[in-house]
Amino acid sequence: MLGNKYIGVILPVLYSDNEKEGTVFHIGLLPEERNKDYGRILHAKSLDILKEMGAVEYIGSTNTNNKPMMRLFELNGCKAAYKQFFYYSG
Repeated sequence: MLGNKYIGVILPVLYSDNEKEGTVFHIGLLPEERNKDYGRILHAKSLDILKEMGAVEYIGSTNTNNKPMMRLFELNGCKAAYKQFFYYSG
């Protein structure tokens, strides 16, 4: 909520095999609330919640084509660590 208005949803979670690490499983904004800097705010709130839950490390990931999410990571102080490649044959 922002004030008394719902703008989206966040799902911060700790990893079950290491409760000192967490991620944001999902960030979703209502379509009419996009492009208003709310994504950054929700991501930052998720990071705060993870800290409150005991996480000392955040692990986030996105497709390299997802420039808005990559920008959110940077704006909230996250640093790129590595790239992971996936292969598909089907």
